[in-house]
Amino acid sequence: EPLEGIAYNHRKADGKDIYFFSNQNNKSVSMSATLRAAGSRPMRYDPISDTTMPVISCHSDGKHTTINESMLPYQSFFIILDEKGEMSTISDLLSSNGISLPPGRRDLEDQLWDIHFKESGITLKQQRLFDWSQHEDDRIRYFSGHARYTTIFEQKGEPDEKVSIQLPNVHDIAHVWVNGIDCGIAWTAPYSVDISGTLKKGKNTIEIEVVNTWHNALRGLDAGKTPYEGIWTNAKYRTKGDVLLPAGLLEPPIINTTN
Repeated sequence: EPLEGIAYNHRKADGKDIYFFSNQNNKSVSMSATLRAAGSRPMRYDPISDTTMPVISCHSDGKHTTINESMLPYQSFFIILDEKGEMSTISDLLSSNGISLPPGRRDLEDQLWDIHFKESGITLKQQRLFDWSQHEDDRIRYFSGHARYTTIFEQKGEPDEKVSIQLPNVHDIAHVWVNGIDCGIAWTAPYSVDISGTLKKGKNTIEIEVVNTWHNALRGLDAGKTPYEGIWTNAKYRTKGDVLLPAGLLEPPIINTTN
């Protein structure tokens, strides 16, 4: 039956039932879905992180499988059921997939950042995180483009084998480097990037380049407060109201580790 605000599709291939789910809402949702497949092990595949996890909350009546999952805003994932597999207990699923819960977690809340706004050439030194659209300088307030955040992170002891960095509040896309190593781009929920093998004991350089939409710069153009030269459009652009959109890295990144 239809799931409110969630798009989905199904196909069968290589003896597997493959279901695709996409949260179309700008909010987290809890999803309960009954799938027309049974006698198999439901696994959740995340194409963004290329990871597979067991569906913890699930039940089979012999003909159908009911799953319960939470979805972040605009998040998508696959649920895969293998005809040759069998439903397992939660402990079996966890142990068979080498999952250790809960993972280690460290917020980078005490870090200060150098921020370089590429298109305007402005550099701010040793800053706390803030929303560009709330800054008193119009060149930052109306900025649209690339801004690179740089900080030095102290790793105490040898890092764990599996490490990721999560960006709980970023607008809108982020590219991550650790010690000069390109770790990839976070462009959708859960805004997490695998940084395994990049951290070292002692000092580490973390760089996060954030790109926002064109909205704020065009608002600045309309108000005669362009953040830098060269901003133009060949058509009149309007959104409802004059409110600027949040922009930049708004909350400290989180480093998650799993043994």
